[in-house]
Amino acid sequence: MAYVDPNELIYVILASDSPLMAAITSGGRRSLYGPNGLPIDFSPRKAVLYTTAGGGNADLHIPKRTKDFEFRCYGVTSPEANSVFGLLYAALHRRSHSRITLSSGTAQFQYAHLSGEALDLIEPVNDWIF
Repeated sequence: MAYVDPNELIYVILASDSPLMAAITSGGRRSLYGPNGLPIDFSPRKAVLYTTAGGGNADLHIPKRTKDFEFRCYGVTSPEANSVFGLLYAALHRRSHSRITLSSGTAQFQYAHLSGEALDLIEPVNDWIF
């Protein structure tokens, strides 16, 4: 069984979701950011940032792997950030129980499990809403 890069899996799932991409793309610039974080020139706008959050199944002898992610859905306002969260939620659940083509082969994506509700938070350094 080939190694499945969980970051690539999430990126492929989200980048292929038309409603989510339409909401977070402005001026031809897609605002989907992975483990490298936000770009230096980021300014508050609709965007999704995802990073692995530890946890999950690390047993290499079990063909089913789980991985925990943290998602931050940004917006200029709290309702805008919440609308991005709704699109992210729908994108992950729309792809449940489907095969995803990755650079290492094909992976079976079972489902996403929400471990907590969306929270209205503000970045302490720059007051960006997520």
